[in-house]
Amino acid sequence: MLFACEGTYCGRFPEKPSQWMEDDFEGGVSRWWERTEGAVVAQGCGAKHSGSTLLFSGAGPRTATTKEMDTRFVKYLVFNLQIGSSEAGGRCQAGRVPRDNVVVEYSVDNGQTWTSLQQIEAPHTINRRSAFFIPLPAGARTRHTRFRWWQEYPGMMMADDPSLGERAEWHLDNVMVLANETLPLALFDDMDSDRSTSDPWFQQAGAAVTPGCDSNTSVLLFSGAAAPRYTETWDFQASESTVVQFDINMGCTMASQTSRVDLQYSLDNGRTWQLVQELCAPPSVDCDTFHLASSFTPALHPAWTRFTTTLPKAVVGERTRLRLVEEGEGARAASWALDNVFVGDSCPWMCSGHGSCSHNSCRFSRRMGYQSLAIPRRLCRRSTFRSFVRSVVPGGRSRSHGHVHLGLALHRGERLRLDGPHQQGDWLD
Repeated sequence: MLFACEGTYCGRFPEKPSQWMEDDFEGGVSRWWERTEGAVVAQGCGAKHSGSTLLFSGAGPRTATTKEMDTRFVKYLVFNLQIGSSEAGGRCQAGRVPRDNVVVEYSVDNGQTWTSLQQIEAPHTINRRSAFFIPLPAGARTRHTRFRWWQEYPGMMMADDPSLGERAEWHLDNVMVLANETLPLALFDDMDSDRSTSDPWFQQAGAAVTPGCDSNTSVLLFSGAAAPRYTETWDFQASESTVVQFDINMGCTMASQTSRVDLQYSLDNGRTWQLVQELCAPPSVDCDTFHLASSFTPALHPAWTRFTTTLPKAVVGERTRLRLVEEGEGARAASWALDNVFVGDSCPWMCSGHGSCSHNSCRFSRRMGYQSLAIPRRLCRRSTFRSFVRSVVPGGRSRSHGHVHLGLALHRGERLRLDGPHQQGDWLD
């Protein structure tokens, strides 16, 4: 109950249902849960799962029920769930169908009746690489909605049921019920700022913010045992001028040459993913510009490299999310790191290649070896730009040792991206 005043009455009022919840169980069972049975906060199923989860291993009922929430503006119920494990050495036995199925339900009448949202089978959770996104039907989007996850137990089954036997353990993690109608236009993380009000990350695996990888400041270091290791942003509103920029180092430790990290985008809340840039090279004529794929390997990115790109035309005006994820045979053989992530369209002149983009400003980057954050006072004449391109592109290098990439698109002389340590005077002014 909440003590408050309304009009001439002061007294106790029922607390208003929360409009959101987000629980990764790192601090125990949070205030958003009405009841849990047969569960403890512990490491999840699978030898490679890291971090805390709500692990269901009790002999009797296994259930978790949320408190009432206002879900009128919520589109999805989001969570990670795994039933059993197929890994040798995992703490959970292999799951069986239908004995170990987990049912997800909602109630709008204080738990008197429940309506099924989805029944999840063990094979659909093993080695799953993304969270479950369950669209909420109109009947579930009310001022007073509860959710619960539960698994049958022997007391609920008939004695002659052939599926009787010891049930597989299962875990629940990263449960989110969030009002997601309004989308941000920009995302930013320098790994040093306070994330309590502006954390751009929806979910991560195998990553930790810590100094490392030849950096004295904090970076997002991917060295955990989770498989696959990845980081995924929240949805944002993409525009024609949205730019993605980040620093990446694929050479934190010795690595297999088959290790690869891909920059991908999704327009359907993480169900399907595509590369931000597919490889386009001669003699192809199906793309606007020639560029490499948005993939990173120890061979091509053995040290800190700043990557900058625009987004495909398909994302303009759409709900968009990004992720960096390990792909390919040999993944997880090496540690890699990420820093100074910026997604948005308010970066003055992309800091002229001499710094990293921040909120409407530029930040000096000593790690990248840049000497100045000067912003051009005037546009280059087209003739000057063309002569520069002719003198640089054939050789593939600038006057010092900066590599020229045509990945950002040479659209009528609009933009030229230079990667590598440049000296003042090597960029256009």
